[in-house]
Amino acid sequence: MLRLITHYLLLLQCIKMAVSFFKVISITSTMKMKLCFSACLLWITMGHAQENKTPSDKPQKSGNISGIFTAIEDPPEFPGGMSSLMQYLSTHIKYPKDAREYGVQGKVIVKFVVCKDGSLCDETIEKSVMPSIDSEVIKVVQAMPNWKPGKQNGEAVKVFYTLPVNFNLEEDNKPAVLDSFINAEAVNARPVYTAVEWMPQFKGGREQCEKFVKEHLVYPEDAKEMHIQGTVVVKFIVDEEGLIRYPKVEKSIYYKCDEEALKIIRSMPPWDIGKQNGKPVKVLYTLPITFKL
Repeated sequence: MLRLITHYLLLLQCIKMAVSFFKVISITSTMKMKLCFSACLLWITMGHAQENKTPSDKPQKSGNISGIFTAIEDPPEFPGGMSSLMQYLSTHIKYPKDAREYGVQGKVIVKFVVCKDGSLCDETIEKSVMPSIDSEVIKVVQAMPNWKPGKQNGEAVKVFYTLPVNFNLEEDNKPAVLDSFINAEAVNARPVYTAVEWMPQFKGGREQCEKFVKEHLVYPEDAKEMHIQGTVVVKFIVDEEGLIRYPKVEKSIYYKCDEEALKIIRSMPPWDIGKQNGKPVKVLYTLPITFKL
């Protein structure tokens, strides 16, 4: 509204100037019309210039979303640089217990804002692996010291930052319950066999085992939505009474599929026992469970 009023005031001023000019000199009607037309054209031009004028004190923002930059001249940085950031993560990240038990691995991507003073805020998970792993990443990011802030045109600004965090279980860091049990049994002269004369089996054999799995398997809904398929490999011990003990995931595809596979194994009835030299023994057994849409 203010701009419109300003435009009309400019028009009136131009017309007044034209009228005053008419009084001073003697001109024809055609010339008067041309001068009025020129005054209107001047008004339009000046008004358009006013609308497109950019205040000199308004900074030009590149890659800016709601006052937060995504790309700038001088990006924010963890104290000491990228190598220090990696060292910080390796020192402070704690592998969640449930993720270790299920053998869950993967990459979490976390996004946050580095503020003008270097503090971090608005942490969100862009790519999830497992709730407990996601929570661990958020906790570690929130505990970080202030960063060196990002700068645009020499001034500190808010900047979005995306950080990938890998969770990998090395062989010697895998869940140790089963392995510890095997070692303890060996020390006590009650070895856990991997191959025996008479291997343990599900009551009724392989076909009945596959039927049991098929009847009891419940495909996780989110795994369906994400079209996750594959084979979960579970390792466990069949003891001298045919009971299943210490199941653990050897090969994971998705933590909820892993949980479902473990649930099925734990719900199985006693197996036919394994034997060595005619005597019942503990046997280490590996069973694949397939998830297929």
